[in-house]
Amino acid sequence: MPPLTVHLVSHTHWDREWYRTAGEFRLSLTDLVDEVLDLDVAPHFLLDGQAIVLEDYLAVRPKRADALRSALHAGRVEAGPWYVLGDNLIPGGEALIRNLLAGRALLAQLGAAPPAVLYCPDSFGHPAALPRIGHGFGATLCVVWRGYGGPPWPAGDSARWRDRDGSEILLYHLPPDGYETGANLPPDAAGARAAWERFRTILAPRATLGLALLPNGADHHAVQARRAEALRALAHAAAPHPVVDSTLHAFADALGTRAASYALPVVSGELRQSPAYVWSLQGTFGSRTRQKRENAIVERLLLRHTEPLAALAWWHDGRSRRHLVQGLWRSLLRCHPHDTLCGCSIDAVARAMDQRLDEVQRAASVLAHRARRERLGDDPAAARAHRRVAPGRRRLERLPAHAGRHCRVGRRRAARARRGRPGVGGWCPVVVETAAVAAGRRLDRGAGTLARGAACARGVAAPLSAQRTRAAPPRPCLDAGHRRHGDACRAAPRGSIARGATRAPRHLQRRRARERSLPGQRKCGRWPLHRDGGRRPVAGRPVARGGRRPR
Repeated sequence: MPPLTVHLVSHTHWDREWYRTAGEFRLSLTDLVDEVLDLDVAPHFLLDGQAIVLEDYLAVRPKRADALRSALHAGRVEAGPWYVLGDNLIPGGEALIRNLLAGRALLAQLGAAPPAVLYCPDSFGHPAALPRIGHGFGATLCVVWRGYGGPPWPAGDSARWRDRDGSEILLYHLPPDGYETGANLPPDAAGARAAWERFRTILAPRATLGLALLPNGADHHAVQARRAEALRALAHAAAPHPVVDSTLHAFADALGTRAASYALPVVSGELRQSPAYVWSLQGTFGSRTRQKRENAIVERLLLRHTEPLAALAWWHDGRSRRHLVQGLWRSLLRCHPHDTLCGCSIDAVARAMDQRLDEVQRAASVLAHRARRERLGDDPAAARAHRRVAPGRRRLERLPAHAGRHCRVGRRRAARARRGRPGVGGWCPVVVETAAVAAGRRLDRGAGTLARGAACARGVAAPLSAQRTRAAPPRPCLDAGHRRHGDACRAAPRGSIARGATRAPRHLQRRRARERSLPGQRKCGRWPLHRDGGRRPVAGRPVARGGRRPR
């Protein structure tokens, strides 16, 4: 049997939020990264293949950006290529691409290059298109655990994963214990010999290419105490099999070099079934389904509405909105970690996800609306200029089509004003709301103003001084029960502002009608019969047909 070369990679699997919130885990993350940066003996440390941990750390320790940049450039710290270590099946394919793009952009800001490895140590299955996506980003290796292994998959730890279009990527499968296989290495010689016997039993039968990855870490683990002593003890116990203090990038290069001259088995399709090897946790598809549905809605909103409209608006006015769209995508991607989107976290995490989804949906809708208006050449300032009305006045204007659409109008503008069809150069029946309408007043039925003169021919409303008001003859008030109206109500012209100002809202009219129904009155249908036997209407109620009292 040829010697087995073991690449030991120290790492942490950092669930950003799970049994604690992201803010609570950030406290431990700050201590972890501080420890890695302050160690005298510089180890190689993998921050779980996601770049958002760097963003979270710098949000608390912005003054250590230079130290972190130096560690990334020297290879002491590895992160990425993902922005978040998210689920691979629930988000859409475009969301996976945006995840990789956001991770590469964040690493580029810190002067680091993303590793050519799709590191997916704990995703609950993988889509069939992942080889194509990884090939497009220049990745040469994909490291997986769940969803692969056992029948009907090949028995070895290495294979070629091929998509339908012919794109393929080298696939490495973690041992049954996953990313925790090499956690807590013993520093003493006896413990190291026992640990190596266990590792050799697990790794050697699966090593198709004579190489094995030994992850030294676990969930939210810091750098192992006495790591250098434990590594020396393990290397001494494993002789003549070499144990290398390595990185994920170095392991990918070594595996690719050996795979180039070896006929590996080819697999295709989704990786989501591994019942005889490790749980793939497909039951999480039914957990917190409302959040999964909301996530899909927000994804479609960004892809099919906000981004296309923002691109059209940029083509129209030359102003890029790319930074706004990318910010919305980063906020949405923070909902995609497997413990968050799969709904297997505490309720506080679910509430935080609801808030993020709501914020992204609202902001994306506003951005799409603004881009649509700017693409159509809308001018809100011009629309507001046509909407200026003196207090207590209403008018019917001839407005340009682009201004008429944005005036705030009443619900029954055509019925209460005049019949007409808005159009360019034509009369637009726009009843402009005033403070009286906003306060719940009834719209003026009979009064209206028409802008005349040369200004109308140009499609611009004339000033109020040039407008002519059509007055109506006075009429008595129909509401005889309102004794307090008196002569002022009878003297008011039909549809005048004075009458509209004195008329009470409908709920007050109904209350006063009930108060007038005293024991000495009889009711006939909906009309109260007063002591003199006369039928008198109640404001806001329909007119009863017929004069006979129903029996």
